[in-house]
Amino acid sequence: MLNSAILEVIVGLIFVYSLLSILVTQINSLLSNLMNLRAKHLRDGLADLLRDPQLQAKVMSHPLINILRGSVDPLATLTAEEARAIVDGDLNKVSWVPSDTFVNVLMDTVKDEADNLIYGPMHNIIESMPSGQEKRILRALLHELQTTGKGLDNLRAAIQELHDNPYYDMLTDALTKLEIEIGELEVEKEGIGALLVGLKKVKDDAVRLAMETIIRTAESVDDARQKLEQWFDDSMSRVSEAYQRKMQLYSLVIGLLIALLVNVDTLQLARTLWEDPVLRADLVQAAEQFDQQAALDATTGATTTPDSSATEIFQAAQEDATAARQTVQQILDLRLPVGWRWQDLSDLPDDDPLRTDNSNLWNFFPANNPSHWLGLLLAKIVGCVATMIAIAQGAPFWFDLLNRLTGRGGSKSSE
Repeated sequence: MLNSAILEVIVGLIFVYSLLSILVTQINSLLSNLMNLRAKHLRDGLADLLRDPQLQAKVMSHPLINILRGSVDPLATLTAEEARAIVDGDLNKVSWVPSDTFVNVLMDTVKDEADNLIYGPMHNIIESMPSGQEKRILRALLHELQTTGKGLDNLRAAIQELHDNPYYDMLTDALTKLEIEIGELEVEKEGIGALLVGLKKVKDDAVRLAMETIIRTAESVDDARQKLEQWFDDSMSRVSEAYQRKMQLYSLVIGLLIALLVNVDTLQLARTLWEDPVLRADLVQAAEQFDQQAALDATTGATTTPDSSATEIFQAAQEDATAARQTVQQILDLRLPVGWRWQDLSDLPDDDPLRTDNSNLWNFFPANNPSHWLGLLLAKIVGCVATMIAIAQGAPFWFDLLNRLTGRGGSKSSE
């Protein structure tokens, strides 16, 4: 016992807030799992970072990122509508992407765009030629040039031998353009030129300008990678903060719904604890014996992976629901003054104490209770809003405060 009625009331309220906060967190986890909120928020954050629909689709569907279900050919040219349809498609259970993984995928995608821009015209002409030895030789030489950067002279010589071929003029024009592009890349710092060429196909001006600024100021590809990782980390920090704000809003809404639907009224609860020393003592004892760590562990929720089947996702949701039900049962076992009832009091006089019972819904209708309904309603709003705000603070906040008041934290640290 704390030997102070006021302190016991405060401890009782804090303990109730802790349990309700755990319940809200478990409901949030259940909703997040069922609605895949983390993946959706990550997808929206990456979409806001990349902006260009085609770049979004190719990066987010890459096997290493794996946010989007399905795959996209890195060399495919997508319309804005096609890219948006891919990005808005089904999501895997992915909640985070390491910065180095993202940058590697982004740079590979941009480089693929560069290779397609530089070597694409020559590649398309060769692929349009009829099958035969000439096509096989040109294809092999172009592949060697694209992958190793060597073999331009051999490709030029092979094309010169085809002066009687109907594709000769097209191949010669494509070779001239290819030599110009390669010549421009050779003057760039340590391979950065390929990235800058790939950025030409990024349609969003803001993203292209941001990436060009980062890449042009880099001394090497590794330096560019580090700068892009910092750019990604800064953006993901904002995404994480935005997600936390959204979940905080969810907590407020769910807390208000619990307060209203279950009638968890802070004012009524405090008054009952003050007037009922037995209930107050039981609540303080329960608070002192409560396993806080186990309760906090129960708020982490079940986990799923990108490869989780529909059955596994459903089982994870069931685990979240089971944890929430257990918390609800713990709250019910405390015998708190919560819940609504309906009792017709029309036969009682206006000054009867039951006319001010704020757990009886009948009293809140003006026609039923003209003298008291407004005061009851205002007090109920204040009590429920206070509960909502308290719940949104989170269980760790209340447990820390509870430990300070009961001395549990001090006893643990002294052991």
